[in-house]
Amino acid sequence: MGRIVFVIICLMAAVVPPAVVWLIETDQLELPTSLTASGSEEPPRGKIYYFTADWCRYCDEMKPKVKNLRREGVRFRTIDVDLYPEMAGKYNVNGVPTFIYIEDGEEVARIAGSCAEWQLRRLWNAKEAFIPYF
Repeated sequence: MGRIVFVIICLMAAVVPPAVVWLIETDQLELPTSLTASGSEEPPRGKIYYFTADWCRYCDEMKPKVKNLRREGVRFRTIDVDLYPEMAGKYNVNGVPTFIYIEDGEEVARIAGSCAEWQLRRLWNAKEAFIPYF
Protein backbone atom coordinates (compact mmCIF):
# COMPACT_ATOMS: atom_id res chain seq x y z
CA MET A 1 0.00 0.00 0.00
CA GLY A 2 2.80 2.42 0.89
CA ARG A 3 4.54 1.94 -2.44
CA ILE A 4 1.32 2.54 -4.37
CA VAL A 5 0.65 5.82 -2.55
CA PHE A 6 4.27 6.89 -3.10
CA VAL A 7 4.07 6.14 -6.83
CA ILE A 8 0.76 7.96 -7.18
CA ILE A 9 2.12 10.99 -5.33
CA CYS A 10 5.26 11.00 -7.47
CA LEU A 11 3.19 10.84 -10.66
CA MET A 12 0.88 13.57 -9.40
CA ALA A 13 3.80 15.80 -8.42
CA ALA A 14 4.62 16.16 -12.11
CA VAL A 15 1.08 17.30 -12.91
CA VAL A 16 -0.46 18.72 -9.72
CA PRO A 17 0.91 21.61 -7.63
CA PRO A 18 2.66 20.44 -4.41
CA ALA A 19 0.01 22.00 -2.13
CA VAL A 20 -2.70 19.85 -3.73
CA VAL A 21 -0.54 16.72 -3.45
CA TRP A 22 -0.05 17.44 0.26
CA LEU A 23 -3.83 17.76 0.75
CA ILE A 24 -4.50 14.49 -1.05
CA GLU A 25 -1.78 12.72 0.92
CA THR A 26 -3.04 13.92 4.32
CA ASP A 27 -6.64 13.05 3.49
CA GLN A 28 -5.64 9.43 2.99
CA LEU A 29 -3.92 9.02 6.37
CA GLU A 30 -5.65 7.07 9.10
CA LEU A 31 -5.59 8.66 12.53
CA PRO A 32 -4.33 6.51 15.41
CA THR A 33 -6.77 5.09 17.93
CA SER A 34 -7.29 7.18 21.05
CA LEU A 35 -7.08 6.04 24.64
CA THR A 36 -10.08 6.27 26.94
CA ALA A 37 -9.87 7.46 30.55
CA SER A 38 -9.46 3.84 31.67
CA GLY A 39 -6.45 3.43 29.37
CA SER A 40 -8.07 0.94 27.03
CA GLU A 41 -7.91 1.52 23.31
CA GLU A 42 -11.02 2.83 21.62
CA PRO A 43 -11.50 2.02 17.94
CA PRO A 44 -11.43 5.04 15.62
CA ARG A 45 -14.75 6.55 14.66
CA GLY A 46 -15.86 6.66 11.06
CA LYS A 47 -15.10 9.43 8.64
CA ILE A 48 -16.94 11.79 6.36
CA TYR A 49 -16.35 11.33 2.65
CA TYR A 50 -16.37 14.80 1.10
CA PHE A 51 -17.15 14.57 -2.62
CA THR A 52 -16.02 17.69 -4.44
CA ALA A 53 -14.79 19.04 -7.79
CA ASP A 54 -12.39 21.83 -8.79
CA TRP A 55 -15.01 23.57 -10.91
CA CYS A 56 -17.67 23.56 -8.14
CA ARG A 57 -18.36 27.02 -6.72
CA TYR A 58 -20.30 25.60 -3.76
CA CYS A 59 -17.42 23.27 -2.94
CA ASP A 60 -15.13 26.30 -2.70
CA GLU A 61 -17.57 27.83 -0.21
CA MET A 62 -17.41 24.65 1.89
CA LYS A 63 -13.58 24.54 2.13
CA PRO A 64 -13.26 26.90 5.16
CA LYS A 65 -16.00 24.99 7.00
CA VAL A 66 -14.29 21.66 6.36
CA LYS A 67 -10.95 23.14 7.44
CA ASN A 68 -12.43 24.40 10.73
CA LEU A 69 -14.00 21.04 11.49
CA ARG A 70 -10.76 19.21 10.68
CA ARG A 71 -9.10 21.32 13.38
CA GLU A 72 -11.80 20.09 15.79
CA GLY A 73 -10.96 16.48 14.98
CA VAL A 74 -13.61 15.65 12.39
CA ARG A 75 -12.13 13.16 9.93
CA PHE A 76 -12.77 13.98 6.27
CA ARG A 77 -11.60 12.13 3.20
CA THR A 78 -11.74 14.44 0.20
CA ILE A 79 -12.72 12.71 -3.05
CA ASP A 80 -12.61 14.64 -6.32
CA VAL A 81 -15.42 13.23 -8.49
CA ASP A 82 -13.49 14.04 -11.67
CA LEU A 83 -10.44 12.06 -10.51
CA TYR A 84 -12.40 9.21 -8.88
CA PRO A 85 -15.71 8.79 -10.75
CA GLU A 86 -15.90 5.15 -9.61
CA MET A 87 -16.14 6.31 -5.97
CA ALA A 88 -18.92 8.74 -6.88
CA GLY A 89 -20.73 5.91 -8.62
CA LYS A 90 -20.22 3.49 -5.74
CA TYR A 91 -21.84 5.93 -3.30
CA ASN A 92 -24.46 7.16 -5.78
CA VAL A 93 -23.23 10.77 -5.70
CA ASN A 94 -25.22 12.82 -8.22
CA GLY A 95 -23.97 16.30 -7.31
CA VAL A 96 -21.27 18.11 -5.40
CA PRO A 97 -20.64 18.91 -2.67
CA THR A 98 -21.87 15.74 -1.02
CA PHE A 99 -20.89 14.61 2.48
CA ILE A 100 -21.36 10.96 3.47
CA TYR A 101 -20.67 9.66 6.97
CA ILE A 102 -19.09 6.19 6.64
CA GLU A 103 -18.63 3.83 9.57
CA ASP A 104 -17.38 0.25 9.22
CA GLY A 105 -17.48 0.67 5.44
CA GLU A 106 -21.22 1.43 5.43
CA GLU A 107 -23.05 4.68 4.73
CA VAL A 108 -24.79 5.96 7.85
CA ALA A 109 -26.00 9.40 6.75
CA ARG A 110 -25.41 12.02 4.07
CA ILE A 111 -25.78 15.69 3.23
CA ALA A 112 -26.24 16.51 -0.44
CA GLY A 113 -25.43 20.10 -1.34
CA SER A 114 -23.95 23.10 0.38
CA CYS A 115 -24.71 23.38 4.10
CA ALA A 116 -23.81 25.21 7.30
CA GLU A 117 -20.90 24.18 9.51
CA TRP A 118 -23.29 23.17 12.31
CA GLN A 119 -24.97 20.70 9.93
CA LEU A 120 -21.64 19.00 9.22
CA ARG A 121 -20.91 18.91 12.96
CA ARG A 122 -24.34 17.33 13.51
CA LEU A 123 -23.59 14.74 10.82
CA TRP A 124 -20.33 13.88 12.61
CA ASN A 125 -21.65 13.89 16.19
CA ALA A 126 -25.13 12.48 15.85
CA LYS A 127 -24.80 10.63 12.53
CA GLU A 128 -28.11 12.17 11.50
CA ALA A 129 -28.96 12.87 7.92
CA PHE A 130 -29.88 16.40 7.03
CA ILE A 131 -30.45 16.54 3.31
CA PRO A 132 -31.16 20.01 1.92
CA TYR A 133 -32.65 19.69 -1.55
CA PHE A 134 -33.22 23.09 -3.11
